[in-house]
Amino acid sequence: MTKFASLRKNLNDGEVKTIDFQGYSMYPSIKPNSKIDIVKKSFSVGEIVVFEDKNQLVCHRIVSLKDDKVVTKGDHMTVSDRPILRRQIIGVVIKINGRKVNALFPKIKLFFKRFKY
Repeated sequence: MTKFASLRKNLNDGEVKTIDFQGYSMYPSIKPNSKIDIVKKSFSVGEIVVFEDKNQLVCHRIVSLKDDKVVTKGDHMTVSDRPILRRQIIGVVIKINGRKVNALFPKIKLFFKRFKY
């Protein structure tokens, strides 16, 4: 059982979970101390996801999907993360501080769809 098993279970049961975001990796899209709402749903390139990596929760944007591999990157970072497995993704960010993500970032999502990694 992983450290985040209860969070996974709640999301699998259809709940929306709010978690605190820390750090600057997603700045300016998500600022430190923001509240992010996540749900379990399918995901695509350009969406912001929360995933488990080395017993930590990470919140980054998907830049590439291929087979079972997902490549993410923090908006404030210059280099993409190493690939993760789809099963490591816990949920998709749907709100940041109460504002819908799609309303905030439609151009960024389209921007990332143009790239192949």
